[in-house]
Amino acid sequence: MAEFARFRPLPPLAGPGECGAADVVLLEAVILPDRAEVTIAPPATLRCPMAEVFAAWIRDDVAPAALKLGAPLRRLDEFDSYECRGRNQVAGAKISEHGRADAIDVGGIALAGGRTVVFTDGNIDKDWREQIKASACARFDTVLGPGADDYHEEHIHLDLIGRPSGLKLCEWEIRGPAAQAEAAPAAAAPVPLAAAPPIPAAIVPLPRPRPLPAGAALRARRPPSGRN
Repeated sequence: MAEFARFRPLPPLAGPGECGAADVVLLEAVILPDRAEVTIAPPATLRCPMAEVFAAWIRDDVAPAALKLGAPLRRLDEFDSYECRGRNQVAGAKISEHGRADAIDVGGIALAGGRTVVFTDGNIDKDWREQIKASACARFDTVLGPGADDYHEEHIHLDLIGRPSGLKLCEWEIRGPAAQAEAAPAAAAPVPLAAAPPIPAAIVPLPRPRPLPAGAALRARRPPSGRN
């Protein structure tokens, strides 16, 4: 693999539980035939067989397809590689292939010049995404994307689970912009607050005026004495 990938060997991964793997590498970049590098961002922790298949997919399938978008491939965005957990992050679920360093989740790519392309973006050319899907499903045992379940609407899962029957699972619905918008959870419309009923003004009867004491009216009309 050294001729088409840049990587660092890692010590064996052990536990807890069923998690772990031997013969593990940190895959940092894929080397293209012209010796240009495609950075894996961030680097992915994978078993050697998975790293080899993944690097070959990038080098022989994704990089040539990227040229159809107008620029060479320079980066692949990695969402998740080795992680000791149950499937779909569900506690108590069957161990994910991520827990065996045999799976990777990818979001998209970046081209020379800075353009980014997300694999699940319905605005990207549909035929191009169909080509990426077909190449992934040919190489990996499991491919999950939009339409597979709610956990894979925004990224693509790839693994080499190695089912005894040799069966492959390829569930990635290539959607256009309209279908993608319909599949997105609708935002709840704001509910206007009910107007509070006006609080009626309390009607309090005023006290009847009391008669002034004798001489008070006369004193009220006198000018002030000038004292502070």
